[in-house]
Parts: sequence; C-alpha cells; structure tokens
Amino acid sequence: MYCPSGCQNITERLWGTGIYTDGSYICAAAIHDGAITDFGGVVTLYRGGAMAAFFSSTQNGITSKSYSWWYASVSFIDLCGQQGDQLQFSDEISRSFTCPSNCQESSSNVWGTGIYTKNSHVCAAAIHSGSIPVSGGQITVYNTVGLPSYLGSEQNGIISQTYGSWRDSFSFDNPCTRQADHLDFNGFNSTFFPCPPGCQNTTSRLWGTDIYTDDSYICAAAMHSSQIIGSKGGLVQVRKRGPQNIFTSSVREGVTSKTYGAWPSSFSLLGN
Repeated sequence: MYCPSGCQNITERLWGTGIYTDGSYICAAAIHDGAITDFGGVVTLYRGGAMAAFFSSTQNGITSKSYSWWYASVSFIDLCGQQGDQLQFSDEISRSFTCPSNCQESSSNVWGTGIYTKNSHVCAAAIHSGSIPVSGGQITVYNTVGLPSYLGSEQNGIISQTYGSWRDSFSFDNPCTRQADHLDFNGFNSTFFPCPPGCQNTTSRLWGTDIYTDDSYICAAAMHSSQIIGSKGGLVQVRKRGPQNIFTSSVREGVTSKTYGAWPSSFSLLGN
C-alpha cells in the first residue's frame, strides 16, 4: 500500500502500538510505528486476528489511543516471526513489545526455558514462559548476556529446544531482580545466570558477604563479590549452599549488603 506525504496530522483514528485495530488510519499507524516518515512511502500490511487490548503510546510525533477487545488487527511486520536479535534495545535493558494472537505456530524456533537464545521467536517464547496466552498481549523483553547452554522444555503447549552456547539471551523477567531461590538448578549444585548491564541500581535485596541468603538478588551479589561490573554485566555461576547461622554485612564495589540471622538456604558465586 502507498501512503502519501502529510499524513502525520490525520491521526484521530489510531488505536494501538505495534499492533493496531483494523479501523485505524493505516498511514498514521505506519508513521507511528516507524514504517515510514511523514514523507510517505510504500508499506506492507500484515493482517491479524482479535486482540484483547490495544495499547496507547507516543511515537514519532503521533499519539495513539488505547482500546479494549477488537475482532481484527493490523501490523507492519510479521510480529510472530520477530526474533530477539531483531528488536532494538539501544542502551536500555528492556523494551516493550506487543504479540498478536496465535504465535504458537512459530514455536519451532524457540531455544531455552525462562531465558532464551536471542535468535528465538519472541512471541512463541513469551507463550512458552507463561508471560502471555495464545491470544497475545503486551510483554516486556529483557536483553541480557549469553549462556553456555539452554535447556528445552514443554510448557503451555509449546516445546522449546535444548541448545549449547549462544552469544546473547532474552527473558521476560527482570534479571536484575532474580533471586537465587527462583532458579531451577535441575538437580545440580550450581548453574549459570546472565546478569545484564545496568544492575548497579538494583541492590536493595542483599544479605551476607561471600555467602548470601537465597532470597538475595543474584546480580547484586555478583557485583558485591567482584564477579561482574554493574555497568557491563556478565555471566556468573551460582552455587547452592545450605543453612547459615549468620549473614554479615559489608560494603564492596559500591554495593552495601545487610546483616541477617539464621536462614535455611544460601548461595555463593563461583570463586567465593
């Protein structure tokens, strides 16, 4: 479809972000989405099914409106086919993304569980993780570093695959706030966890020195124990430990941990 120039001021019918109601003005939606500028151009339109909600935002000088359920939708890219490495994060740790309905059909390209290779299809991975139903919805995608291996599983009607080392990952939970008691060690005493850049401001849950309560933030502990630099992130190895009678406080690498008494489970980072 061809959009002429000058559509930026004709925006009164525009509902959604990334995915729009099929009653929206196509050219206004295309500018809002970044598919074209106000100079106009040719756009490719993808038709989608019903969506439970359409989300408002201001992008490229245009403000869209929110809307509830609508029976048909449109987008300007194949959203079900979007891989994590096709998303633009700039310098941000995360970005929002809207998935249409029925993306389970793209599930052949999903590797991992909870944390996925960055070339996995985002929306199928979101269904697999339980972040959205098959009817779609808005998600937050977190950009993080790669793992030495990814474990496949069957969840929510989608089978993800096992894979070896990959350079980058994404998840739908903020890695900076992941606690050790949220990890699945799969029967082993240790597991790897990717800490993204930017966790230096997320350190409020941290008890101990070298050995930490298992409800402490993993990446805060990794910075405190000098395993990573907060602004750069990195891959850490988390080791399970048993009960401790006392967890002592200290200030290290600009991170302050707190004192706590007896706690039934704990962890340390490789090297501690």
